[in-house]
Amino acid sequence: MSEIREGLQGVIEAYIERLPQLDAQTLAAEMYGASRLNSFFILRPDERRITDVLADLLDPKGRHGQGNLFLNAFLQALELRKIGWKDPVTVKVDAGTEKGGLIDLLINHEKFLIGIEMKIFAPERERQLADYHEHLAKEAQSRPFALVFLADQKPKSAQDKVIRMPWAAPDKDFDQKSWRWARPMAAILAETLPDIRSERCRSYINEFLDWIGATFGGVKMKDLEFATYVDAVKGAFGTQANRHFLGAVMEASGAIHQLVVDEIEAALREAIKAKGHEVSLVGEASLFDALAERDKPWGVRKKGWENNLTVVIQSENGRYALVFSGIRALRPGGPDAKKRPQDVCNSRKTLEEYQKAHFSIRYQDGECWFAYQDLEPLYKNWNADFAARILLESPNGNIAQHPQIKALAAQMIAFIQFVDAALQYASDQKADSPTP
Repeated sequence: MSEIREGLQGVIEAYIERLPQLDAQTLAAEMYGASRLNSFFILRPDERRITDVLADLLDPKGRHGQGNLFLNAFLQALELRKIGWKDPVTVKVDAGTEKGGLIDLLINHEKFLIGIEMKIFAPERERQLADYHEHLAKEAQSRPFALVFLADQKPKSAQDKVIRMPWAAPDKDFDQKSWRWARPMAAILAETLPDIRSERCRSYINEFLDWIGATFGGVKMKDLEFATYVDAVKGAFGTQANRHFLGAVMEASGAIHQLVVDEIEAALREAIKAKGHEVSLVGEASLFDALAERDKPWGVRKKGWENNLTVVIQSENGRYALVFSGIRALRPGGPDAKKRPQDVCNSRKTLEEYQKAHFSIRYQDGECWFAYQDLEPLYKNWNADFAARILLESPNGNIAQHPQIKALAAQMIAFIQFVDAALQYASDQKADSPTP
């Protein structure tokens, strides 16, 4: 064991000696190749912006200039007949229904009608898909119609009627017999690349595919972005004497992953404490253990808050995927509250009233979440590749100083301060109220 440790130390020292040279090569590659430049990552698109992107791509008259290329690829994935160049077709965003709903996209052709309901992070509302399917059945009349659920989550209604289309790849519950599946959106777009005539459009689609992969596919580090460092390690593999030592690093990758997440947890707690907030952890699970499971938050709470009011970090799907932060406060009176009355947060109304009184403060919300904030796509999946990225990008190896970790700490502190301000606001309003 000591021999392996000594050999591994030698490999590491040799690598560290080369780091200044590798850093310079990486900076030069970025200067001339801009490997990280991607408009989708810079603009941080939300569900509405991505809806607009898809609407333009699926419209034969869209700004992409490629006619019906993307629409026909989409139709083929649904096993529908392709349309001709002159076929009249309309693509509408936010098509209204008789029950007041808004279907994200409606593709209308004389021979078919297709609705697309898209989800990036938000969950399906109660009976949302069932209502949309009923609407399409009436609108289509005698035409074939379909409702496509473009999301990496299970439909809560109309399960046997909608067509599930994942963004990047089918999830672990993939079962062709139990669900109606279509090929992933990423695969559909990728197949169009050889037929795109415009280089600018091809670059645009590649950027969109990169965003889909980073957001939904848990993709590994970009080859170009860290190629210099990776090649240096691969070069060490060519030496027979180094292979045992590199194997030891691979064997330890799981432990290194946990060490990185543990250090992030420590950095978050220290940053919160440095701002003068004395908080206690909710539950006994570490951040690493909580993110391994679905719907298991790692959270903090201040003294004086009710038990069901917490500021948390959570994985939407478990397995360290789709990590986000937020204020967890289950709204009273909703469907989930009826199922889990013990989790209802009575302070939810206080938070909502404070937000209404301060118009500059607006958060994304949901039934279980008063507020939540998504992480940037490249940092949403906290797997082993994420750990490697954080280590490579942290200044002098100090994870607490990584810009994304500092931003996450700042967001959690903002959530804590918001809750404190809302509770104080409610207390002041009560004190100012005239006594009967």
